[in-house]
Amino acid sequence: MSKLDYEGATSSQFSASDADISVISSDNVLFRLHRTNIEVQAGGFTPINQQRLPEPAHVLVILFQFLYPQRHPKLTNTRFETVQALATAAERYKIFSAMHISQVRLREFLPQCAKEILKYAIEFDYLDLVDETALLCARSPVCDMLIDLPSQVWVPWLIRLYLSPCRHYTTKPGKRCLKP
Repeated sequence: MSKLDYEGATSSQFSASDADISVISSDNVLFRLHRTNIEVQAGGFTPINQQRLPEPAHVLVILFQFLYPQRHPKLTNTRFETVQALATAAERYKIFSAMHISQVRLREFLPQCAKEILKYAIEFDYLDLVDETALLCARSPVCDMLIDLPSQVWVPWLIRLYLSPCRHYTTKPGKRCLKP
């Protein structure tokens, strides 16, 4: 796709004339990238020209900075929704340097955003983050958690929820709680 073929907005930060890959964000912003950088830095991004991506431009501007040899963004003062979208995109395209900083920043949003971070941790198999966030979500209403959690997590969540009081709380004098 040449610059003349596209009539929408073009990213000012990613518009090199010698770029050989063009991608378009979900909000129709054109990004011109270098195939070599994508091949070296992104393990899950298939560099096809004229590719439309599901992420909005403000997320891709941050994500694509991790493809180039420069100081990576620190993501300080970045809103939770943006960090969450960046973390998901970094996982999707296997941009490992972005994956790490996104996880670090997501932890800083605990406990306020524990449920959303738990969903992310389950989806991308970060067991240490699952453990950390599950404890913070343990007192959330069961219906809310079941709606938001993937179906493969429901049964273990319910078993843990309903069997754990026997292990953690004392019973009335003279009564014993059966061990699961």
